[in-house]
Order: sequence, then C-alpha cells, then structure tokens
Amino acid sequence: MITPMVMGPNEIPFVTDETVAFENPELAIVSAIAHGGSENALDVIINGLLAASKVDEERGTIYADLILARVSPAMRQAVEELMVANKYEYQSDFARKYYGQGLAEGKAEGKAEGKAEGKAEGKAEGRAEGVAEGEAKGEAKAILTILEVRGLTITEEQRRQVTGTTDLALLNRWLKQAVLAKTRFLPKPRMSCSRSSENGAALSRK
Repeated sequence: MITPMVMGPNEIPFVTDETVAFENPELAIVSAIAHGGSENALDVIINGLLAASKVDEERGTIYADLILARVSPAMRQAVEELMVANKYEYQSDFARKYYGQGLAEGKAEGKAEGKAEGKAEGKAEGRAEGVAEGEAKGEAKAILTILEVRGLTITEEQRRQVTGTTDLALLNRWLKQAVLAKTRFLPKPRMSCSRSSENGAALSRK
C-alpha cells in the first residue's frame, strides 16, 4: 500500500532569492502558489512568476494563472509596478500579457477618466487637464497601494501630498521610490515613511 506524502504551506520554503528561483523554478513556482496569499509575499510571487516564464509556454501560463489566483488585487498591482520599475525582460507571451496589459489598462483607465472630465467641461483645455488629472490619480493610487502592500506607513500629511500632486514626473519618481524604498532617500523636502518592520525607508520630493 502506498501512502501519499501530504505537504502544507509550512513545509514549503519562501523562495525570495532570484538565483534560487532560476536554479529551481519548480520550487519557486510551488512556493509562490503556497504563499502568494501571505501579506509579505511580494518577492516570492515575483520569483515564482519569473520562474514560470523560464519553463515552456503552456506550463508557464498555467503556473502563472495558479500563482495570480492567490494574489489580492493590491498585491497584483504592486507586482506589476515592481516588475516595470526594475525593467524585467518578459520572455514569454503570457508574461507580456500579464504585466504589459496590466500597465496599459491602468494608464487607459486614468486617461479615460480624464477625458470624461474634460469632455464634461466642453473645452480643449479642460480635456487636457482632465487627462493629466486622471493619470495623476492613477499614479497616486499605485503609490499608496504599493506602500500598503510593502508594509510602509506614511502620515496623513504625506498621503495628502501624494494625492494632491498632479506633477506626473514627480509622481513617477515617488512610484519607483515606493517600490525600492528600504534604505534609499531622496533630497529634501523630505516625505518620510517608516517600515512596520525593522528596515527604515523614506520618500521625498526633489
């Protein structure tokens, strides 16, 4: 009689090292599926998806679907933003589909919102301002979502600073900082944020 071995999430390691993920893609994929629903699983999910892009396309697509099925919308957005910020090369069609499509949809949503507001005003200037405002709202939302997912906290004043800014270049810098912030700091005036764990972090305005 054969007794199957049953493994739960506690027996599966968190694969947070990219080198380990590439050397053991199946382990990284199983790790992402098992732990993708955890609060601090961002690195595990990314490594699982990168590992899935290294196997054949048919299996990779299935694995990516299984990984992302365990991920909250906020975590998925954080994954997409992090992949874009770090300029990962998407080798397969499904990878380009998940990340490229997610980014395009976010931008399209912001532009659509802006155009709707602009048309309501009935002026070319209003439309242009509406498009920019819609994109700014999308960037601000992404910044706050990533900070939340990564366990980084900011004050209400800093939150208002993010949501009240329409400078897309500045918001884009803050977005990248939200993804990378661990020990990096930008020049003042500073918009600091503290990590809920032992690592410090900060956002600032150039």
